[in-house]
Amino acid sequence: MSDQKKQIPLKEEIPTKERPLREGYAPLRQMPKVPTQTPPSPPPSKDSANKEGH
Repeated sequence: MSDQKKQIPLKEEIPTKERPLREGYAPLRQMPKVPTQTPPSPPPSKDSANKEGH
């Protein structure tokens, strides 16, 4: 059962990451949320961590 559950997400992630299906799949909602909060999150995090670490 563990092998089948691991193969389902693995097979779905391979075709979605390699194919543009991710834009049409449901992950599209998570994709825009990740990049939207990813760019503005790392820049301020690096500045705050660098200033506080130094």
